[in-house]
Amino acid sequence: MSTALRTASSRRGPSGAARKTMPHFYFHVSNGTGETRDEEGADLPDLDAARAKALSGIRSILREELGRGMLDFGGMIRVADPQGRVVLEVPFDSAVEVRRSDRRR
Repeated sequence: MSTALRTASSRRGPSGAARKTMPHFYFHVSNGTGETRDEEGADLPDLDAARAKALSGIRSILREELGRGMLDFGGMIRVADPQGRVVLEVPFDSAVEVRRSDRRR
C-alpha cells in the first residue's frame, strides 16, 4: 500500500492553514459484461473504508443479477489510487457467503 493511502495529505484551506484531506479511491468493476471504469471515485478515510465500499458495490451488483435469475461470481472490483495504481482487488465471491442445504431433508 502506498504511503499516500496510509496517511492523509495536507492541503491549504481558505485561511491558508493546512487541513487534512482523505485519500481518493476509484472503483473499477470487471465482470462478465466487461470493465466499467470509475471516473469520479470517492474520498474515504482509509483502505478499510475502500474495501467496505467495494463490498457494498459488489452486493448491489449481485442483487441486480439475482433479480434476473443468475449470479456471476467471476467479477472483481479493482480499487485504484489517483495515479491509477491498483491498491486493492476485491473479488465478487468475497462479498457473500453461499450456503447450500441438503435438499433431501
